Amino acid sequence: MWSNVFEKPYLKREGATQAELDRLVRTWNEKLSTQEIAEIAERQTNPFPANHPLHAQYKPFDPSDLPQKKLPDSSWTFCAIRTAGSFKPGSAIFNFSARRN
Repeated sequence: MWSNVFEKPYLKREGATQAELDRLVRTWNEKLSTQEIAEIAERQTNPFPANHPLHAQYKPFDPSDLPQKKLPDSSWTFCAIRTAGSFKPGSAIFNFSARRN
């Protein structure tokens, strides 16, 4: 299918199984562990140099307060693509994840 759209396939892979997709739907928005929160907080740095006007206004993101909302079912439609890989139409490269039957 993708060969009709893109001029060059770089890598083709099998997609995720239905069980793997079901697990993703159930777990993608679980609350972060204490270790995950600490890792995210530790990596954050002020992107503005000390002499930049926005340096003093920078506030690190608080990873402990992420909402556990459900995505609409329509958001998962893209995950149902059955062929995956990296494809190039001209100068851009597209990477697709896929679902195995």
